[in-house]
Amino acid sequence: DMFDGVCFNGVFHGGGSYYWAGDTKDSYSGAWEKGVYHGNGTLKRDGYEYSGFWKNGKRDGWGYIHYPNGDFFRGNWKNGKRFKGQYKWKNSDMILFTGTWKNDRMWEGRITMNLNPVGSYKKGSLWLYRAYANFDTLLLQYE
Repeated sequence: DMFDGVCFNGVFHGGGSYYWAGDTKDSYSGAWEKGVYHGNGTLKRDGYEYSGFWKNGKRDGWGYIHYPNGDFFRGNWKNGKRFKGQYKWKNSDMILFTGTWKNDRMWEGRITMNLNPVGSYKKGSLWLYRAYANFDTLLLQYE
């Protein structure tokens, strides 16, 4: 492993970049406080990439993440969990969920397909305005 940045009393503090050893391209570049991610930074790890704000080593504030399967979330995070924002499924003909999250799970919001409203989601229940052949299956595997 390698760190390129500022240390204070033997811990990462200030701006810097950390690179994990091996054949991976895993890294974190951004702000550090007392040895943990804190402030604005970008983490590339295990195939996903998160760029946004951190607080005490957890995602907190606005940020976006690209998952290894191509899915995407952008919005607000609280204490390391998705809180409010938009989730897009990559292989889904532009299906988007926009709304609030609770315990890192979809909680309440609007569902659109190709920018047209098609349903809503509230506390574990799905309401569709229009029927689409594989929409239920695709959505429910992510809830």
